[in-house]
Order: sequence, then C-alpha cells, then structure tokens
Amino acid sequence: MEKGKAAMENMKNMKMPPGSKGPAAALVKVAVFTGAAIYGAYLSIYNVPPGHRAVVYSHYDDKVLPSIVNEVAKQVVAQFTAAELIFQRDHVSRLIIENLQKRRADRFAIMLEDVSIIHLTFGAEYTAAIEAKQVAQQDAERARFIVERAIQEKKSTVIRALGVSKSAELVGEAIKNNPAFVQLRRLDAAKEIATVISRSANKVYLNSDSLLLNILHDTAQSYVSAPICSAGRGNVY
Repeated sequence: MEKGKAAMENMKNMKMPPGSKGPAAALVKVAVFTGAAIYGAYLSIYNVPPGHRAVVYSHYDDKVLPSIVNEVAKQVVAQFTAAELIFQRDHVSRLIIENLQKRRADRFAIMLEDVSIIHLTFGAEYTAAIEAKQVAQQDAERARFIVERAIQEKKSTVIRALGVSKSAELVGEAIKNNPAFVQLRRLDAAKEIATVISRSANKVYLNSDSLLLNILHDTAQSYVSAPICSAGRGNVY
C-alpha cells in the first residue's frame, strides 16, 4: 500500500522543464550537417524522488535538466544524418533516454519518465538546397521525357518512311507485271475526285474523259490505231 501511494504521489508531482517554445519544450541547435543547421524541440518528462523534491525542484528546472538534456541530445543527434533524424525519430528518442538515464544515475536523483522529439526544423540554407535539388530532379525528369519522346518520334518517322518505300516498290512491281493496274489506279482517283466534287457547294462540269482522266479517250485511240479489215474487199481504213 505504501509503495502504491508513493507511485501515485510521484505521478501527481510529475513536472516538465521550461523551454523557449513553451513550458514543456526546449529548442536547441543540435547539429550541423554540411551547412544544414538542425534545430530540435525536445520534451522531457521527469520526476524526483520524494525525499529530494523540496531541495532540487527549482534547481533542476532552471539549470540541471535543460543542460544535460541539451548536451545528451547533441551527442546523440550528431550520429545521424538529416534524413535519419526524420525517419528514425523514435530510435533517436530511445537513445536520448538511455544516455540521460546513464547521466542522471551518476550524478543526479532524477526519475526520467520519457523524452520525445516533438519538432525538427532545418536551417534556411539547407531547406533552400533541398528545394533546389527537387526542382533539379524535376527538370531532369522533364528533359529525359523530351529526349525519349524525340527518340520515339524518330523511330516512328523511320517506320513510316519504310512503309512508303515498300508501298512504292509494290506499286512498281504491280505496274511492271500488269499494265492494267495503272488504269485501275486512275479509276480509283477518278472516283475520289467525283466524291469530292459532289460534296462541294460549287458546281463543276466535267466530261467523262476529264473525270476519268482520259481513260475513255485512251481506249478509243487504241481502237482507232488498230487495223480494221473489211471482210468483203480486204481494204484497210
């Protein structure tokens, strides 16, 4: 029962040290990494054994506790990089607690309850450097995308050119092997011309020879140029 009452009494008398940002925080410059000033706000919760409270409370609040907390915090934080301080905050807090417990066991009668890193702030130069690095990374990604797009467009142009070349080669082979292929292509062109003219608001009049690209004329010429023999007399006209 006496131990339980003492524990309850300790909890009731638990105190937090004052700091620059409020009654429970201590803001200190804890480390410098390549020009990056790291500021940390630490929250330490402690208690003092009942027999020492009346003697040491005011002394610990103003001098002892802030001094050893800041000193130990600097020693621990110096072991980590800026990124590690952000992502391993719990681990850093545990190391600070362990080192503080060692310190208070040697010289002070302090019952340390908890230490928490409640805020980390980087110097203006370091913050500007981080932002500049992010902008540079975005620019690099944009440049990489532009180069990749240009490469793909070049490949597409080469493929289209190869297709056109192959098509021309096939057309040449078709004309060589079958002269009627030219007439077929001219008929296709005539159909396309007729379709465009029919949809136009302007009235255009074309004779059949013009519309069919003189195909009928060429056909008639071929018949005229052929010799016609008379069955009766054998004369050529």
